[in-house]
Amino acid sequence: MAEEIPASVPPIGSELPPQLTPEQVAEMKRIAKERAIQQITQQRLATGGVPQQQPVPVRVPPTVPQPVPPQVVYVKRPLTVAEIIIVFVISCGIVTGGQFVWQGLTNFLPRLEIKLK
Repeated sequence: MAEEIPASVPPIGSELPPQLTPEQVAEMKRIAKERAIQQITQQRLATGGVPQQQPVPVRVPPTVPQPVPPQVVYVKRPLTVAEIIIVFVISCGIVTGGQFVWQGLTNFLPRLEIKLK
């Protein structure tokens, strides 16, 4: 049963790839450069020995990225109980206030006398 459980520390040995030294990396770069030069010379010989002219890149001034306006997303959601109570209280206050104003005007205006000189 102990054989089925993998070890938490990987074994040190031949399973790990060997580390490259800076000398080996330099040698690999030199070989890659030589192979690239050989490929280019073979391509030039295959095309008739005339080197192809590469197009001259046109310098384009960098453009300033325009700021993107933030996109507003409206989310419909149901009203909470507190919001419903607040709306109810405000509407009751408006109706009651309107009734008091109407009652005050109907009682006060008929008593008002206009006197002419």
